Amino acid sequence: MNSTEQRFVIIKHNNACGAASRDNLTDAWNYALTCDPVSAYGGIIATNVNVDESSASEMDKIFFEV
Repeated sequence: MNSTEQRFVIIKHNNACGAASRDNLTDAWNYALTCDPVSAYGGIIATNVNVDESSASEMDKIFFEV
């Protein structure tokens, strides 16, 4: 795993329902969401970098608690 990769994790009820590492944060988000898009709704998300505008636009398409 490359230390410059940008990562997203989606958690619901203390279980990871999506996780991905990519060179681009928006790509990481999209790959993490494809793991289980139904369970992701209302979950908690975490990333290892600041969220950029492109990623925020994608994330805004679904509801998250945190």
